[in-house]
Amino acid sequence: MKAWALLIISLSVSAVLLTPTVHANNTNLAVIPNFWGGIGSNTTGYVVGNGFNIYPVTENGQTAIEMLRNPATSVWNSADDRELDGQLTSIQPGDTITYTAWLMTTASSERDTNPEHGATIGLDFYGPNGRICEIHTSNGETSYPNYPSTAAVTVMWGTGTWTQVTISFVVQSSYEADPWGAYTAGQQVVPTGFIPWICGYSNSWPGGSPENGTVYATNTQIYINPASGVGGLSSSSVSPPSTSSVSNVVASNITLEPTYTAHGQSFVESGFNLPVNITVRNSGNVSEVAFIALFANSTSICRVALCLNSSASGILNCLVDTSGLPVGNYTISASVIPLGEPNAAPSTITAGIVGITYTGDLHGDFQVNSKDFMTFVADYTACCTRGTYNPSIDFNHDGKIDSKDFFAFVSAYNAYWSS
Repeated sequence: MKAWALLIISLSVSAVLLTPTVHANNTNLAVIPNFWGGIGSNTTGYVVGNGFNIYPVTENGQTAIEMLRNPATSVWNSADDRELDGQLTSIQPGDTITYTAWLMTTASSERDTNPEHGATIGLDFYGPNGRICEIHTSNGETSYPNYPSTAAVTVMWGTGTWTQVTISFVVQSSYEADPWGAYTAGQQVVPTGFIPWICGYSNSWPGGSPENGTVYATNTQIYINPASGVGGLSSSSVSPPSTSSVSNVVASNITLEPTYTAHGQSFVESGFNLPVNITVRNSGNVSEVAFIALFANSTSICRVALCLNSSASGILNCLVDTSGLPVGNYTISASVIPLGEPNAAPSTITAGIVGITYTGDLHGDFQVNSKDFMTFVADYTACCTRGTYNPSIDFNHDGKIDSKDFFAFVSAYNAYWSS
């Protein structure tokens, strides 16, 4: 990726999904940290362990790569002040590439609130002689192929939560070279490989102070569904899009793991994570890329791509951050749309109703009162005397009950009655 280039693309973004589990037969090419030591167009230090891309660090409960600003970018007068390149990976036209990662950003030191600035993923295409171009949505460069929207989406500075970004598309027969690679600008070149990257972008250069916000990356995954049956996901061929109105890819099961149940209903306190597990089955004879959308009532809370081999199932383990949902009851449902079956109706499935309630409500009555205080005291005492762990009073989610949780409950109690 060129150091000055504007942010590329990310097409499936959610601030709630953390760890999907893809079918075991699929091969993830982008395993952290070994994969991220590439030979991209920016070769100055864009590998793990160079002092600017640090691994391992623990952020928000995840083992991650920390991407700090490289002071060398000031020499380039660069707006792109951090990047991490992967390995050069072989592909050919017709292959389906699915690239997904979880990113998190700290606040911008330059108070950069531009929604197009922050962290993103993308890739550069390579031919036999070197770099061709990058996946890009503006500045006259390569448009994002085979996707209905070309709007660039980023994980803005200051998210503070893990956010998933995903790219999934079929490799074209050729790409137009840009002016900064190994080919003449405008030349059509057959791609033979690509280098994926993770990038942080700000408005700090040129002519300004350096951007010292930090980008974190975890759980990077790249899958290749080959056009000719070699390498990548499986030995299955990619078939032309199906014209059937009945999909081969369906959501067969969905389960919730609430914090507690009361009155026959599931409850999660606001700010606690809600695990949702979705099983998706592909009954067809070719591999498929399925786009899965998760909803709380009509609010979209997750969008992600999942690769499935033929006649195989995959389980998507979603970790939903409930802090963005107002207190109330929600019907949790999922919709699955296969990329290769444009005429098929989405497969939908419902998990039931879950109540998102106030932090500190331990009885499911959407209140925080003396009953909850007495329950907290009883559970706190049980933990101290018998080691009994109740996750609903672990307010800082560190796997133990201690004085920090007591003060958190007091804070939640006061917040409820002062609101």
